[in-house]
Amino acid sequence: MRLMLRLAAAACGHAAHVKPYGICWTRNEASESHPSLNLGNLLRSATSARRASEGKVPLCLFTNLDETTIMNEALTKYGNESKHLFDAVLQDSLATYVPKTGAEALLLWPTTQYKVIRSRVGRLLNLARAPYEMTLFVDDDTYFCAPHGPDGLFNSIKWLHDTRERHTLRAQVFGHNGGGKECIWHKVLHENASFSSSLEGDCNDQGLENKCLGERGIQGGALAVTRNSTLTKLVDEWVDTFLFEHTCVLGLNETSECRSYIRAREKHENKIGMQGGTLGDQGAFRAIAEQRCRRNASGDWSLGTLPRAFNVREIHPARDSLDDVAKHLRKQHTAVVDCRHDPQDITLFGPMLMIHSKHYLNDLRDDALIEETCELANRPVRKGGIAWRGSKDDNYMCS
Repeated sequence: MRLMLRLAAAACGHAAHVKPYGICWTRNEASESHPSLNLGNLLRSATSARRASEGKVPLCLFTNLDETTIMNEALTKYGNESKHLFDAVLQDSLATYVPKTGAEALLLWPTTQYKVIRSRVGRLLNLARAPYEMTLFVDDDTYFCAPHGPDGLFNSIKWLHDTRERHTLRAQVFGHNGGGKECIWHKVLHENASFSSSLEGDCNDQGLENKCLGERGIQGGALAVTRNSTLTKLVDEWVDTFLFEHTCVLGLNETSECRSYIRAREKHENKIGMQGGTLGDQGAFRAIAEQRCRRNASGDWSLGTLPRAFNVREIHPARDSLDDVAKHLRKQHTAVVDCRHDPQDITLFGPMLMIHSKHYLNDLRDDALIEETCELANRPVRKGGIAWRGSKDDNYMCS
């Protein structure tokens, strides 16, 4: 734990010592007595990221566990491959968070009842302590596909870093393609560009310039954040709103403000469902994003779209053999690729960088099987791939 605290202090040091980019996970509210249950998916995810980036992208972990527990479990599972798996192991931020009200203190008290809520709060707080200039936070049920040439994980992470000043936070925005498809196809067909996550990102940024995404929610499984004062402001608003909503809904806060909030929510939701603690961090984010849009805070934090290759969730076969996985993917070919069915169905413009799916980590236990799935999806369409358009020969534009 002493090393963990030392690394945490170093991560918060002078900006001159901050590395440009990295990938981070959070594993909190975990028990030291069951490391295999707590760390299986996490270690698999981090090991795949190390392979996919060929060791060129630093990795970090926020956790309440002792670093020795993590290192021992990694050694047991992956042997020497796990050596120096994480460049930094940092204390989960909830450990030092001071509740602002009595209601917050009750919500964050270490009981089983509110364990998931405490975990979410820790994850949000960790965003503000991002140890790199640009940090990609991912869930531990994420598997990174093998290197894929110049448009693979390493260069895609570098692009996120190079464009970090455009947005405080990047995420996949529900129901929003980013408005960049025409731009992507024009650059590929007429400017000799290659399909890639960076091309998608640049085109989306261009299409969404001066537009506000506050009316839509985000998928929080992958978030790219820029380390600066606006990130701190964003996280403060997010955490305050998340805690306020939950203390109200769970009956821990009986202020008039809370009663007004409950009445407003009841117009749209069944209170019984709300009491289940299902508001989530995404609902709180949508609330602060809507407020930001209403106040037209152009100098405030900003939200941008994260290229879809960083958070592929549409492929969900729970199978135990590659034949079945391949058949499942081929069966989905029309539904997944043909955007005439639904504009959301074109998921990627470039190689699939990661699969974010509990099905893969829980059901497809063989890493080689998952890599085969990545390879199948990342073939150009003319060679049997299904997830992206690999070259100008795959000429296809949605109307």
